[in-house]
Amino acid sequence: MEQNETTEFNQENVDVPSKMPKKKFDWSTFFINNKKGLTIGGSAIVLLLGCYLGYKYFIVDPAQEEANIKAYKAEDIMDFDDSLSMALNGDPKMGITGLKEIADEYGYTNAGKRAALRVGKILLEQGNPDEAIEYLEKFDLNDKVGQTHAFGNLGQAYADKKDFEKAASYFQKAADQAKLVNISSRYQKLAGLAYEELKEYDKAVDCYQKVQKEYFNSDQARDIDKYIERAKGLAKSKK
Repeated sequence: MEQNETTEFNQENVDVPSKMPKKKFDWSTFFINNKKGLTIGGSAIVLLLGCYLGYKYFIVDPAQEEANIKAYKAEDIMDFDDSLSMALNGDPKMGITGLKEIADEYGYTNAGKRAALRVGKILLEQGNPDEAIEYLEKFDLNDKVGQTHAFGNLGQAYADKKDFEKAASYFQKAADQAKLVNISSRYQKLAGLAYEELKEYDKAVDCYQKVQKEYFNSDQARDIDKYIERAKGLAKSKK
């Protein structure tokens, strides 16, 4: 019987060059072969860039300046309690454009988004959480202070609506965003209270203990022990 030939790869019988020669990339040939595609792609990029710059310099920037001027007049009267409604809705006779109109008309600008944050705060103070949420959710700037206020006010708005699950979530977002002892501890404590309303006492304990451990120098930490004990007691009675 003949022996079967081995199918094992025998490297000794294969002539492998120690180093393959590198082939130089021919840019001229590549350009000629792909001239049409490159031209179309380049034109598209130039067109998109032109559209973006035109939109920014001829639409957004002028609108931003106009919104800032209008918002300044409305914000100037916000410190007076009896003028909040005027700041919100404006007064054509006094040449004041309301913050609500600014937020609606210039919502794509930074000034419009900041106006939306102020509108949300005023509406919340006036006992209108549903409309407040609508405006507060429009604030999406890369601004830690503003975002903290937006999250905190959203938490309060949902708490006013008895939606404590969303309230707790936004209060914790505000606490994490703030990175400031007294502000973070306040929102962390509010999150704990929201969890108590949900009867999720273990989560409430976690929030209160975070105030105790991470924000022990805060005003909220002074009496946080009683909140911890209360939540622990409620958790035990629930089991």
